[in-house]
Amino acid sequence: MLTDKPSAPQNLRVTAVNKDSVTLAWDEPDHDGGAPVKRYVVEKADVKRGVFSEAGDTDPATRQFKVGKLLEGNDYMFRVSAENEIGQGKPASLAEPVTAKLPFGKLVMQIYANICKIIYANHLFIIYAKHLCKLCATINMFYSVLNTIRRTGYG
Repeated sequence: MLTDKPSAPQNLRVTAVNKDSVTLAWDEPDHDGGAPVKRYVVEKADVKRGVFSEAGDTDPATRQFKVGKLLEGNDYMFRVSAENEIGQGKPASLAEPVTAKLPFGKLVMQIYANICKIIYANHLFIIYAKHLCKLCATINMFYSVLNTIRRTGYG
């Protein structure tokens, strides 16, 4: 029986992005090369440097990996390859770089920084929020705060 290196993993995708980490997931390769996959190798490259280095590995049953120790604001490329007893196969790569950033991005951070000036004067609440319509969750939070304040007799 002839054996070869496995083919590239399928459907490499990003499942989560944070300011210092990116979580990847993938599906098994179409062909294992005739020998079971022993591990998956995950590599990262800062786009500015362009050099891939091993970020870690997983066992064959675990087809996801959280790549940590990223620098916020930097763009990264990722690739994953399967390895069997013959060797490491060709990698699957993401089509586009991924920027390490907070899940909601800078816009939300700016909005949170500028969002609320709740002024209590003569039982009148004034809520000022820049671009509030973009953040339904924030609106719900404000209504909850207002209702709590009113319920406790301060409103």
